[in-house]
Amino acid sequence: MPARSTMAALVAFFLAAARLSAADVELDDLRPGLVATYRDGAKPPVEIVRLEPTVALTWKTGETAHPRLAAGAGGVEWTGYLNVLRAGT
Repeated sequence: MPARSTMAALVAFFLAAARLSAADVELDDLRPGLVATYRDGAKPPVEIVRLEPTVALTWKTGETAHPRLAAGAGGVEWTGYLNVLRAGT
């Protein structure tokens, strides 16, 4: 797991990138993966932010993306850019 300061820098980078239009994005500046923000329904809620190299996740009943998250109600939000290399349907 990255250090807290590294994670804060990563989140700041992606928040700044989210304000850009697609035309403003330099392909060489992109990192592989999407930033995933996981939230659970616990009181108080827990939030985990990490870079996911792929969005192909499967959990069994009662499993979560991170041990600090409560199983059950919650959600995930992915942010970032997708680089489509070929046109098509």
